[in-house]
Amino acid sequence: MGKNSWIALLLALVVLVTTVPVCAAGAESPGVQAYREDDYGGLAPDPVRPPSTPGRPAGEGDNGGVAPDPSRNPSASGRPAGEGDNGGVAPDPSRNPSASGRPAGEGDNGGVAPDPSRNPSASGRPAGEGDNGGVAPDPSRTPSASGRPAGEGDNGGVAPDPSRTPSASGRPAGEGDNGGVAPSQPNSSGPSKRKNITAGKVVAGISLSADSHIAYAQGSSGLFPSFNPTRQVTRAEAAQMLYRLLPPDAPASNTAYADVPAGAWYAKAVSSLADLGVLEAQDGMLDTGRAVTRGEFVRYIACFFPLRTDGQLFPDVAEDDPNAPFIRSAQAYGWAQGGSDGLFHPDETINRAAAVVLLNRALGRTADRAYIDGHHPAFYVDVAPSSWYYYDVCEATVPHQYTASGGAESWTSHTAREAVPQNGIQLSDGWLYCYDSARGDVVREAMVGNHYFNINGRFTTGNNELDSWLHKIVLARTDSSQTQEQKLRALFLYTRDSFTYLRRPPYEMGVYDYMETDALRILDTGYGNCYCYASLFWYLSRWIGYDSVIYNGTVGVRRSPHSWVEINLNGKNYIFDTELEMAYRRKKRFDVNLYKFYDAGNSWNYRRPQSGGAAV
Repeated sequence: MGKNSWIALLLALVVLVTTVPVCAAGAESPGVQAYREDDYGGLAPDPVRPPSTPGRPAGEGDNGGVAPDPSRNPSASGRPAGEGDNGGVAPDPSRNPSASGRPAGEGDNGGVAPDPSRNPSASGRPAGEGDNGGVAPDPSRTPSASGRPAGEGDNGGVAPDPSRTPSASGRPAGEGDNGGVAPSQPNSSGPSKRKNITAGKVVAGISLSADSHIAYAQGSSGLFPSFNPTRQVTRAEAAQMLYRLLPPDAPASNTAYADVPAGAWYAKAVSSLADLGVLEAQDGMLDTGRAVTRGEFVRYIACFFPLRTDGQLFPDVAEDDPNAPFIRSAQAYGWAQGGSDGLFHPDETINRAAAVVLLNRALGRTADRAYIDGHHPAFYVDVAPSSWYYYDVCEATVPHQYTASGGAESWTSHTAREAVPQNGIQLSDGWLYCYDSARGDVVREAMVGNHYFNINGRFTTGNNELDSWLHKIVLARTDSSQTQEQKLRALFLYTRDSFTYLRRPPYEMGVYDYMETDALRILDTGYGNCYCYASLFWYLSRWIGYDSVIYNGTVGVRRSPHSWVEINLNGKNYIFDTELEMAYRRKKRFDVNLYKFYDAGNSWNYRRPQSGGAAV
């Protein structure tokens, strides 16, 4: 044989050794023949161009051994677009997007999943008032470096430009209602003229309604809504909050602006506030998507109160600052406050939590904490009761009746929530929550069985990158119409059919420190052995609420090292072996079913470690 022939033979032997599932070699049961390693033909199927597999049940995933990117949108056929198009390798979520097509930033930050509060909503519409857009972290856990009151002025993510026309679905009721008034031609003039600033004068000409405690801010809808407390407030959102507080006899506006679509949910709000001199136009545009600074937000509010000149400017507010007269007036009233450093930080953007705190102060609205603790009138997954802004969010988002005495208010009744989750563990929008009806809130920073729920009430693996993967897979492979067991079946098929076997050294029997590493390995590369398959399915089954366990033992008469998952259903322990079923299907053995497999006589010789138990 020539030199090149010897090299080719050696390469074939290397591939043979690294692509044969060893677990299937020793497994046997009545009527099932045990296969030797050489029965697999020596080579694994090409992960890019997998051979078709005749005879298997119709529609049960043939992904060609390729891990699909679940972040991509499903195709019309129902499966995620691009399955099998990654050349056998699942995209690395920690890398910047390129040909993979996934959203920018997913998995960046050194393996830490990005702040979901900065993601657009699932509907694809621009983020706006009440849009959930993912759950923002609790800013009460991250004090500001500037020393000001925690969370005030915190960025917490940039809201997309709401000047684009959002879809009708999902927006808060009434937003975008133009009252049947046709807008006039767009205002093409230069900057609007701000009304003269005179001590004692109400710049807007009218005052905000403070007596009727309506809901002037909104969160998202659904059983597990979000408020997005750390998201920046845009000019459109600020205008909408104030517009809801205008008195019934406020003058209507039919002024149109070039960058405000007639049907936008904020159209009447921004045009009305522009007519009142609160918002200023530039070249016929209101720049509704721009984030609002603390100084600007104070000016908007102060325009509805008699201006005072007896206040003190903060050291970081210059006399020639266009917002200075309004900040001085707000300081005199007592509702514009600086941080512990004595500064106001007027140029920092303001987030939704800080905005409602500031506006409540200006309106003299003080939440009744005892009533709220007893009745739980508001619930948002991203607003924990321990948050510094929790009671202010309740005050701003819950319509209520009250009595006032001595500068404090006592709630007498409130408008109840339209939808309340059932008690217990449940899946919503790809996240697992546990709702505690006695507290009117989700379980936070605590264990329920073998599930740990974080500050936002979501089950977590403790690894942000893995959480991001699991969330995307569950969203792509399941839907709300399915039962829990149908979702389990879908995730079993996904794990079984989406990856290529890669032989690796086994772990010592009874060791359970590999699950996180091996689940990420198979997701990142598209290749894995039985430990990788079992780890991924273990995490996915737990993600949808099952108290599954994973074993590291042996299988078959040859006692081949092996890992698999078991779930107790109605008092019986069922085996879920994605990798071993995959191995038999590669040999056209479609009669072997290891999904929800009850092996009463242990004919398959699954051996669990006598010490070390199982990972739960």
